[in-house]
Amino acid sequence: MTEYLNSSARARKKLSVLAVGTSQVVLSFEALKSAKFDLPCKEEQDKIASLLECLNERVELQRSFVDALKKYKRGLQNRFFFKRSHLSPKASEIDSHDVEPLGSVVHINPKTGSLPEAFIYIDLECVESGVLNSKKLISRNSAPSRAQRLLEEGDLLYQMVRPYQKNNYYFQKGFEYPTVASTGYAQIRCSEMDTQFIYEQLSSDYFAREAMLRSTGTGYPAINADDLAEIPIWVPPLNQQEKIGAALSFLGEKIEVHQKLLSALCSVKSSLLQQLFI
Repeated sequence: MTEYLNSSARARKKLSVLAVGTSQVVLSFEALKSAKFDLPCKEEQDKIASLLECLNERVELQRSFVDALKKYKRGLQNRFFFKRSHLSPKASEIDSHDVEPLGSVVHINPKTGSLPEAFIYIDLECVESGVLNSKKLISRNSAPSRAQRLLEEGDLLYQMVRPYQKNNYYFQKGFEYPTVASTGYAQIRCSEMDTQFIYEQLSSDYFAREAMLRSTGTGYPAINADDLAEIPIWVPPLNQQEKIGAALSFLGEKIEVHQKLLSALCSVKSSLLQQLFI
């Protein structure tokens, strides 16, 4: 019955008519008791309730699994990348001799040529938690002034504004048009480092904390490229970088797959509720 009242547009409309008030609309218990609805028989109600209960349990199970994967990956990132680990010295993976400023091992905002006539534009609203959710095809003449970072495959984008959100992006594969990013991102190019390893380190709690310590502003704290370049990062041998990068990338792919499954389950539930209670 609760699912019906929450999901049926017809039921909500009927209840809204019974509610009273202007600035604060209230539905009394007596009005709710007097409302009449076209409901299926008790046996069918029980079957529908059982189905929805099973679906709810499956959604919550999937949500818990996604949360557990994220927590596990975050724990590994913290173990690898915290400059001063919360673990005991023996458990820490960090060797002080392997720490270098970011700007000494990667290229930050490399020089690029002129913008193409048409290109895919990535601004700060397009990326969330490492996933490109949207992109815009625009012309050079209509491009905003912040459209300046002409990307090459393998470039990293680091969110300079509110870096604690960690909405960074690994541009692994190009699109049908050239791609340009906003200056709200720092463009990072790796030539002698494992790119996946650097990306994972940029997306760690450690790096976000260091970036925030160097940021200015309150509502929209931001870090500049010079301060970004000074953040110390862990630089182990290349073969170790590749292993760590591959392991964390594998976990990231698993999270993305199961996040999509969670979204699909939620869509199925929403669609089913609409079909049952329309």
